[in-house]
Amino acid sequence: MSITPSDSRNIDLLINFIEQKKLTPVLGKELYKYSGKDDLLPIEDLLSAKLLEMHDSADQLLPSLTATINYLIKEKEQDKDFIVQDLLSIIQKNPLQLPLLTEFLKVDGLNYYINTIIYSNYLESSIEMIRKKKPAYIDFSLKAEKNSDSGDSEKYQDPFIFNVFGSLQNTIDPALSEEDMMEFVGSFKERLEKFNCLNIINTLKNRPLLFIGCAFPDWMVRFFLRLLSMSPMNEWANRKIFVVNDSTEKIHLNFLKKYKVIQFDMNTGDFINELVERWQSKNPQKISPKKIFLSYSSADQEAAETLKSKIEAIGNIECWYDNEKLNAGDEYEPKIYDNLQNADLCIPLISANSLNFVNSFVQQEWVTAYNKSIVKKDFLMPVIIDETTRRDEKIPRYFSKFTFGIIPMGDPDPQFIQLIKETLHLS
Repeated sequence: MSITPSDSRNIDLLINFIEQKKLTPVLGKELYKYSGKDDLLPIEDLLSAKLLEMHDSADQLLPSLTATINYLIKEKEQDKDFIVQDLLSIIQKNPLQLPLLTEFLKVDGLNYYINTIIYSNYLESSIEMIRKKKPAYIDFSLKAEKNSDSGDSEKYQDPFIFNVFGSLQNTIDPALSEEDMMEFVGSFKERLEKFNCLNIINTLKNRPLLFIGCAFPDWMVRFFLRLLSMSPMNEWANRKIFVVNDSTEKIHLNFLKKYKVIQFDMNTGDFINELVERWQSKNPQKISPKKIFLSYSSADQEAAETLKSKIEAIGNIECWYDNEKLNAGDEYEPKIYDNLQNADLCIPLISANSLNFVNSFVQQEWVTAYNKSIVKKDFLMPVIIDETTRRDEKIPRYFSKFTFGIIPMGDPDPQFIQLIKETLHLS
């Protein structure tokens, strides 16, 4: 991915605002993509398909979750409250990994989030996993007697979320349909002022805003951006409003050029990768070792331990693999996933053992790592540790674009050790 000089300057400007604790991101549905078999897939597609299946309408081809909900309400005469319960049931039964969101949350200078998604538990749990802190939140509601405000936003150090369309988990009236969304935005400013939510108003009105993943319907774009900015459009040039206009979900924002809105016409994943890399380069973690996740079959443990010892001899590197760090009583999958998401590099150990379908969890780790590599470049470094060839038909197709290291029995040569140093930017 090449970054234009203009985009490069604008990303640096964003980082300056983040360092000054001024920037507020507005998060949309394009950040909420989960790890599928070979790619990142929208959560809304899964929710929509599961909803239709629950209501004997799996043959319906509908373009969005809101279209599905409208269909169930109008054509199947389903009650909204039952649909909310159905969605909650689907979410509970489908814990998902969200590489785009978790990567974005690594920009730890951001603590104040405006969330436009009603399935907010994914954001809350992701923040808690990455930041090791449980976020505070406010769920906007049309029916609540009071929408409580937060503390002093200028001094706010812990993560905070404002769910602008409510929450499936916490409000009785989340915005399920486009009509609901219109009702929310129509009452938004009035209710915030009525309940004296000064911190939220000031945050929206006075801080630079970053709209990321917000592929709203065309008819809502102007109204929504104008409303959340809390200021006339002719003042936007002084406010600094940034929009990531994802090329895969292009929305028509040409009118924003007139108002000096800064647009990044790039894939959301590419933008996040660039932002996180630049942020971490300017704000390195103090004496924090680089983390490498080794993904291997238990039958190859000896090779994994050999590789681990040779890599850690470099210094300032910690290799993690499940057999060593999981303690009695630990939950198996969540701990592995946390360590994989927090790793700087993943090395899959490919062998006849790990390609055996009996070892399905190893290959699940590979899928998760591959999906993270879409966001974080140079994250995957597959190696072959036995007589398996690069063209073995059991090797997953998504590995085909990577160069394979050859490390017999996990014993790396000096060239491979140097490659790790270069990849992790170690001297």
